[in-house]
Amino acid sequence: MKGRLLPILILILVIAGVWLTVNYFGALETLIAQESALRQLVANWPVASFAVGFCLYLLASLVPGTTGKAVVYGWLFGFWTGLVIVSLALALAAVIVCLVVRVLMQDMVQRRFETWIVRLNEGLARDGAVYLVLLRLMQAPYSLTNYAAAATSVRLRTLGWTTLLGMLPSNIAFVLAGTQIPTLQTVVDDGLWSLIDVRLFAALSLLVLAPLAARWLVRFWLADADEA
Repeated sequence: MKGRLLPILILILVIAGVWLTVNYFGALETLIAQESALRQLVANWPVASFAVGFCLYLLASLVPGTTGKAVVYGWLFGFWTGLVIVSLALALAAVIVCLVVRVLMQDMVQRRFETWIVRLNEGLARDGAVYLVLLRLMQAPYSLTNYAAAATSVRLRTLGWTTLLGMLPSNIAFVLAGTQIPTLQTVVDDGLWSLIDVRLFAALSLLVLAPLAARWLVRFWLADADEA
């Protein structure tokens, strides 16, 4: 454990640095002040803007508590580019966090999140990778799921694609909401949830309920098959 102490301390310092950076440069007040310049920059340098935007979103996704990012990216990059950045960055961040925790802090996480890990193991034993998809669809705590997955036998690539697939509906919803923002001042005045209309929320609800219904139907069919 002593041999791991220095890497863990370094990791904590890095996370703290990323958190401070994201909260400064990602603050809505900062973006509002530079709104016109940012839009012009993205228009003039689309490839470079994509790369920088992806890296910033990835860094922000490594730190718990940095919410609202997808809405801002929908506003800045548009629907398709914003959706690609958000989806890939969240999937890659989940893999990175899981890998780091497994290497440096697995014992600590096992003690701290024992109950959550037990539930995750039970779900994986029952439903396999589908359970991870369902957790993402049902908006289970993103960071907590990544930490707990590190203490299981889940493969990194499995965590990556289940995150990509399971978070796609919510990513679509929030990025789409961002494209409807006339200015960022709207976010400050009305709040993030006011940007999601009834139809968008209903569609998201159906996308969440569909896999649950499918799983119930599969279990019902298997139960009938066993009885027959």
